[in-house]
Amino acid sequence: MTTPVPHDQETNAACPWCIDGFTPMGVHPDLGPVFRMCPTDDWCDVCGDYGLFPADFMPLDERINALLHNGLAAVWCPNCLGITSVIPLTNNGGIR
Repeated sequence: MTTPVPHDQETNAACPWCIDGFTPMGVHPDLGPVFRMCPTDDWCDVCGDYGLFPADFMPLDERINALLHNGLAAVWCPNCLGITSVIPLTNNGGIR
């Protein structure tokens, strides 16, 4: 997983946690360890850089199925494809 435009150490402020354009954000209760885009630059105007990217490399269909198996659904940013929220499913699959 890499950003479309890597973090540029020459022109941007140095980020001590930068990992190929991402920075660790902790452990999400449903997604596990997650990253976000490096905060030294503005990356996504749609979600305001709040999209989370899970640290594991699970394919998208497997991630969707794993969340659905636990009664959850992820909401993706249509621009950067970061996960902006995880919501519970109720009513036979309807969103609460």
